[in-house]
Amino acid sequence: MRKLSMAMAAILILSGPVLAQAPGDPAKGVSATGTVRKVDAEKRIVNLSHGPIPAVRWPAMTMDFAVAPGVDLTGVRPGQTVDFTLAPGPGKDYVIMQVKPKS
Repeated sequence: MRKLSMAMAAILILSGPVLAQAPGDPAKGVSATGTVRKVDAEKRIVNLSHGPIPAVRWPAMTMDFAVAPGVDLTGVRPGQTVDFTLAPGPGKDYVIMQVKPKS
């Protein structure tokens, strides 16, 4: 049992830095494209379906995102394809810092 624990610890130690690395610098913002599913302007939340976002190691998924206070949501509608920029927000969550309909 001890050998298994040591082996698991070695794997975690050796893979830890690799897992923490991502292409680019997500702290400066990550750009992506997605489809708007729902907009709650009052709560400042947008639900988006997006493709993979390699810079933060996310697979394609549909999720809710908090939207920064200065972002104008008046032109954002369900069904639209949008370009958006994410940046780290409070805690570990990413926040939409910019969103605009794709032209």
